[in-house]
Amino acid sequence: MVKLQDPKVITDINQDLVCILPIGFDFDDRAWDIIWQEYDKQEKTLSMADLKFLFPDDKSLKIALQPDEKGHKWCSDN
Repeated sequence: MVKLQDPKVITDINQDLVCILPIGFDFDDRAWDIIWQEYDKQEKTLSMADLKFLFPDDKSLKIALQPDEKGHKWCSDN
């Protein structure tokens, strides 16, 4: 298992977006297979909500954007 050091963009053979995995995502063959199975099932780009459902224990997916006092969105741990 590899903890991603950079975001990973996964595309299909037509260069259509499959998903974007965040920094810190635990990426291995099992995750690869799960992502492709779900993409084949949905036939559309996987959202962060999809990834959170597929990988509920992955800490990198628990980071959410929170607005500050000016309404800007920033990452924070929940």
